[in-house]
This record gives sequence, C-alpha cells and structure tokens, in this order.
Amino acid sequence: MRTGHLTRRTSIPFTDIRSKSTFRPSPMPTASQLRLDQVPSAAPPSSAADPGSPRPPAADPGPRRGAEEWRRLAAAYAVTRREEGDVGATWIDRTTRYLERTPELLVKVGLPPGLRPPELSAAHLHALRDGLGWERASLAHYFSGLRPFLRWLHLPLAEDRRAWRLPSGEAAHRRWLDRDQLLRLFAAAREGERVVIALEGFNGLRRVEVRRLRVQDIDLGGHRARVCGKGRNGGKWRTIPLTAPAEAALREWMDATHVTEGHVVRRKASGIDAMLSRAARRAGLTVRVSNHDLRRTFGRLAYHSGMSLVDLRNLLGHSSVDLTAHYVGIHEEEMREGLQRFERELGLSGERPRAGPPDVPIHLLEAPHVPRVRTRSVDPKGLPEEVRDSLALGEERQGAP
Repeated sequence: MRTGHLTRRTSIPFTDIRSKSTFRPSPMPTASQLRLDQVPSAAPPSSAADPGSPRPPAADPGPRRGAEEWRRLAAAYAVTRREEGDVGATWIDRTTRYLERTPELLVKVGLPPGLRPPELSAAHLHALRDGLGWERASLAHYFSGLRPFLRWLHLPLAEDRRAWRLPSGEAAHRRWLDRDQLLRLFAAAREGERVVIALEGFNGLRRVEVRRLRVQDIDLGGHRARVCGKGRNGGKWRTIPLTAPAEAALREWMDATHVTEGHVVRRKASGIDAMLSRAARRAGLTVRVSNHDLRRTFGRLAYHSGMSLVDLRNLLGHSSVDLTAHYVGIHEEEMREGLQRFERELGLSGERPRAGPPDVPIHLLEAPHVPRVRTRSVDPKGLPEEVRDSLALGEERQGAP
C-alpha cells in the first residue's frame, strides 16, 4: 500500500484518511488538503519538434479541478461510510453518484463551473432546488446524501436548517395515459413487455413489485397474486386479485418461457425501462411513458370506473387514502361535485353563486354569499334525543345577534 492513497480497491489520492479504529471525524480539512494543487498532473506534450510554433492557449483548469475534487472526496466519503457500517451499500452507491454529478448539476442551473465543496452556500442550494425541476421526493433523496457529506467535511452550511428547506405542496409533474393510449401501448407490446404493461397498467403494480413477483406467488386458479411491496429488504406483503389482461399475459409468458419457479420477469430495473420504451415507440406514443405513469394511469381509470378510494388504496398498497387521491388526481371540481351530492342526500343543498374560474387566485375572488342552513328545514322527528338537543342549540346560536 502506498502512503497517502486510499485502500479498498481504489488508488485515488487523498490526504485526509480517517482513523480505522475509532472512526472519529477528523478536523476541518485545510485549503491545501481540499485542493488538488499538490496532486501531480500529466506533463503537457513537448513542443521540441517545432520550438518556434505558437502554443495554444491553456484551458482553464478550474472546472476540471472542481469536478476532480468532488469525485475524490466522494470516494473518500464512501470508504468512511462503509467502514462505519451505519448505512447500506445501496445508499452509499446512490449518494456517490449524486455527489459526482453535483458539478454538472450546478452548471445546469446556471452557476459558474468549478465550484468546490467548501464554496457551496445557501444560494447555491436554492438554485439547485428551484432550477432542477425535480419533484420534492427526488430533491429529498439528493439532499439526504449531500448534507451528511458536507457535515463530514465540517462545513457550517450543513447545519443551516433554512438552507435545506424543501418546497411544500403536491407534485406538479404527475402524468397519466388516457384509455386509448394504454390500449395502444398494450397492443404494441411483445413477449415480456406485455407482462410488465399488464401488471402495471391493468393491476397497478410498482416496477419493484413486478421484479419481485415469483411463480409461487401467483394463483392463476384463484385469480390472485401475493405481492411484495417496496422497501430495501422487502416491503409488506398483500394479496390482490388479478385482472383478466394481467392473468392472460402471465399465463402466456410462463407457458412460452417454461418458467416453473423463481421470478417471473428476470430483468433489472433498467431492463424493464428499456422494454417499456421500446413498446411506447412501437405504439407511436409521443409522450414519455414511465413505469409509475402506468401505475397512476391504472389508479385514475379504476377510480373513474367506479372503484372506491378505499378499495383502490388496498389494491395499490398505499399507506393512506390521501396518497391514493393524489395518485388518481382528484381535482377541486370533482370534490365539489361530491360535496353537492352529499348536500342533496341530507337535504341541505341551497342556491349559491357559481364558483370562479380555476385560474383566478382564490384571494381575488369575491366571497360568495352562502345562505344560512336553518335547522328547522331538517325534520327532527325520528332523530335521537342528543341530536335534537344539538339542533336546538344551533338554532339559538344562529338567532343570537
């Protein structure tokens, strides 16, 4: 082993090796440690053949050095986290990829190239948050790796809570296919593509659930399957009924491949993505189609066909009905129609001004006049005594000045 180099299958120079016995964080690296000025670089090509020829202008080494420094420190950080053993290999690999991409992301949002980790500020984080166009969950994944990395470097930015605040609100890039697009996609699919599209688009499975589905989990005679949900080491199991297209695609695929045990779809995540892309091009779809788009499409079409949110929640394996409502994209107009049906059922409906257009900010709309709902319009006969007392108390409060 050479002094001043990392162990564990890498020979990237790094001068801030942590102690292997205690894993205590070292003091804040100095500027000379964080910069690559001390690292020997390749000598420029010799111009002895033509000493009088003009030399081309030297390229600015700043951007290259900044990217090299991110890669060097990301590799050292990965070694430290593996030695500490408090996180899994998947988290380490994902974080390393994010850290190595950070110089590219900074340039993508309009920041100057060559920024080094000690030079990051809250303004840079805000530029990444607002300029990348990522969903809140993707930003949370990225920041969950970047922030511990900066804390490992003892940078004060890691402790600035306001700098890491994520935007609130629901996702703005939810996509669905309509009924014709889904049927076109399924008709254009071939072999294993049909299984993936049928399970995701007609049964609402996640991509990871498709990959984890085994032959022994499928009961074609009972028209059902046991599905293992998302999670690093396997999520919760649930038993769901199979739709006719999904069952037919599974039967056809298992008969064609003679699969009798093990996983039904033996592809990596990237392989399933490639299968879906090929089917979308064959179907002539001009929009990008992802695996989760098919899952959301199933939820939306199933809800509009009459399935309740509770049943849909159990079928999709969601933790709450709110998440299911977000998936299917229940809009304000649909919620208003549901409330009007509720009012008509109770005999409480009344004439109200029409709601303003959805593109007008709600604070600019004139407050509509809502007539009081008098309890005397409700027949109290047959109601329990405590309900009648509550209605009488409501009348007294409405009549008070």
